[in-house]
Amino acid sequence: MNPLESRSPFIIGVDLGQSRDHSTVAVLERTIEYGPRDPVTWQHATAEIYCVRRLERFPLGTPYPDIVEALRKLLAQPELAHRSTVLVDATGVGAPIVDYLRRARVPARVQSLLTTGGETATRGPGRLAVPRKDLVAAVHLLLEHRKLRIPMELPLARTLLRELKQFSPAGSEHDDLVLALSLAAWYALQRWPLRHRS
Repeated sequence: MNPLESRSPFIIGVDLGQSRDHSTVAVLERTIEYGPRDPVTWQHATAEIYCVRRLERFPLGTPYPDIVEALRKLLAQPELAHRSTVLVDATGVGAPIVDYLRRARVPARVQSLLTTGGETATRGPGRLAVPRKDLVAAVHLLLEHRKLRIPMELPLARTLLRELKQFSPAGSEHDDLVLALSLAAWYALQRWPLRHRS
């Protein structure tokens, strides 16, 4: 196993809003589930599962310094510290937030991502540009392959499910949680592509 994989199983998507849209955070954890042993090789069957561990929606109008401070506190938690990658939607106001998080020396890798209307994802120095349709497709792919777990005891789980049902790739009135989760899901699938078994 890649040492980075074992140290950084958490991907945190941050979608920023303020006056019209909520700023949201989705924490996604990659885990390995072990199944029964193969009778010939005695190896366990394994499956990668992505579990939503936390959903957060900030009140409308929350100042960005407050969001940075909340993220700093979140990333200082022992479970997440030095084991997380944070994806911040740098479209619009997101770029300064990335700078603030880096200056705060949060114990996580911080990556900026621009959401585009294009057709292909591109990488540049210190940033990613990804079509919105690809971000959302990542969540759908995890759902289709039964790789995404959304524990219903999470306070915003039902809101997330409602947003997923109402989501439109062109944009929905309330899709903030879906977008935060999409950032995390897309990045997770770039790092750990789904394995197809015959």
